[in-house]
Amino acid sequence: MIELKKMTLLEYHLFIENEIMQCSAEVNKKFGIELPSKKHQEPFQIRENFENLNTNTCKFWTLYNKHTKQAVGGVVVDFYPNFAYIVQFLIYESFRNKEFGKLSLLSLEKKLINLGVSKIKLNVFAWNNIAIQVYEKLNYASINYHNSNVEMEKKLF
Repeated sequence: MIELKKMTLLEYHLFIENEIMQCSAEVNKKFGIELPSKKHQEPFQIRENFENLNTNTCKFWTLYNKHTKQAVGGVVVDFYPNFAYIVQFLIYESFRNKEFGKLSLLSLEKKLINLGVSKIKLNVFAWNNIAIQVYEKLNYASINYHNSNVEMEKKLF
């Protein structure tokens, strides 16, 4: 089972670092483009970004395996009047292909239902077939295609 906890500044730093590495690896693998490696943001920039973004309309959660107490990933969600939007969703490399993505989404959905959210939306790279299959198995529907992205949504209640 997965537990969502408010992300700390240290967890945010790890989350962003992993997000950048994953995106670079995916672009390289899919398109053969080597993205320039960039030094991490200065600590004060990371803190400022995190504190300015973690508000009532945007939440940062770390995804924890309840049994091992290990962080398996993170999620950033924006809240709108009629839905929630997954801005970033990442399962760390060593936890992939072990059902943590599915379990994390189910836990997120329960949390959002408890917060009164009736619909959830997200974007996924059109070539990320593994993620699309996971979303489809959880009853997310494709509602729009633009550029290299697929917009998906699910009615929670």
